[in-house]
Amino acid sequence: MSDAERVPAGVDAGRPNPARMYDCYLGGTANFQVDRDAVARITELVPEIRDAAWANRGFLQRAVRWMTQRGIGQFIDLGAGMPTQRCTHEVARESVPQAPVVYTDNDPGVIAHGREILAGAHGTAIIEADLRKPEYLLSHPEVRRLIDLDRPAGLLIIAVTQFISDADDPWASVARYAGALAPGSYLALSAPTADHMVTRKVDRILEVYATSTIPVTTARTRAQVERFFAGLEIMPPYKGAAPMLTSAGLWDCEDPETAESDGSLAFYAAVARKPGAVGTASSAKPTAGELGLDVSTLDWRRSTHGPGAVEVAFATARGERWVLLRLSGDPAGRVSVFSRFEWECFLDGVRHGEFDDAISGNP
Repeated sequence: MSDAERVPAGVDAGRPNPARMYDCYLGGTANFQVDRDAVARITELVPEIRDAAWANRGFLQRAVRWMTQRGIGQFIDLGAGMPTQRCTHEVARESVPQAPVVYTDNDPGVIAHGREILAGAHGTAIIEADLRKPEYLLSHPEVRRLIDLDRPAGLLIIAVTQFISDADDPWASVARYAGALAPGSYLALSAPTADHMVTRKVDRILEVYATSTIPVTTARTRAQVERFFAGLEIMPPYKGAAPMLTSAGLWDCEDPETAESDGSLAFYAAVARKPGAVGTASSAKPTAGELGLDVSTLDWRRSTHGPGAVEVAFATARGERWVLLRLSGDPAGRVSVFSRFEWECFLDGVRHGEFDDAISGNP
């Protein structure tokens, strides 16, 4: 099928588009000849830009996985571009099978193309929204339908702030998004920098992007990128490191000595936590009913045998994974609800042989 035959309605295929160019860097197919030509002009002088794109994509994927391991089960991906190449909902659902994800972009063509890509991906939405207008996005019906802003969420702002000029104050926009999230939420943000690139290469990149559908591109310094995390607690980027901004390649790496590359140095990246006690709006643990779960329809599994046997079921609600426990044959039908973190603590007891002792008494 030719490019002309597969152009979705509303898509401008006459000018290069940053989202489609990014897809091209990653070896995707959601791009057109005009995008491939633009990429070729850049890679002719800056071949490491493909590595930079992959390092940045890897950061997104590792950050999403890292957040799910800390109990985050819902995500807002701002300025997401094309949802391709193991995008947010695919990575999140490896740990949280029904994790809701809202993607946004301000390009109508990207939205049209993205909706085709996401067709059939339940629990996802792609919204046309300007990152500079947080109030509009946060009040959007699709965000309200999929994301519970009273519970911790993952906010992803990956390689998008460069398209907002200093005059439009992207730092204030990011702060408003973070301010709307519940305590315990995380922000993952990456931004391109010219700190480690020679001027002629930077000029070529800016020259090509100036012909695109989003002509404003601003590479920022380390100090400017650090400002995006004001008021948040930056997490250590890898084991043994101090909390800090680092390159996209180093974040959550296994070996800092080998993880760095010329391409990964093109992006600064960090994950930061919004401080405060999680669940301060409602300190009581939710019941199965409050989570909207019908316990009679769950897949209950018996984890022990004999008197006082425990049955376990797993369910997703409010964008998070929950574990439900009950004693087999309990005439009162009582069910206890645990978060993922609490369940992991409980399993530690099981591994140490404490499980049977813990339930051997009267319920």
